[in-house]
Amino acid sequence: MFFPETLRALSIAGPYAYEIAIGYKPSEGRSWKTSFRGLVLLHVSRSQEYGPSQSPDMVSAIIGATEMYDCQPNLTYAGYFDHFMRYPVLDDNEPVG
Repeated sequence: MFFPETLRALSIAGPYAYEIAIGYKPSEGRSWKTSFRGLVLLHVSRSQEYGPSQSPDMVSAIIGATEMYDCQPNLTYAGYFDHFMRYPVLDDNEPVG
């Protein structure tokens, strides 16, 4: 398996991180844009503002990875950007610890 020299992670609220990892949600909205393209690890944030995570074991954990391939202005919310992702992988191993 190939890994880049630098890995990046994106912290996402629990229910949305899981939806991205299983391929249900193809983008994530942010208030910032990026020119980055490539492998991104999916990190479940502690925030429950948008609902609880899929499992308590997923909180503050890397649950998978995806490829970020595009970033475009959000057409509904001015000042926000959609980060588009594809080829998601959910790590379904038991947590270590």
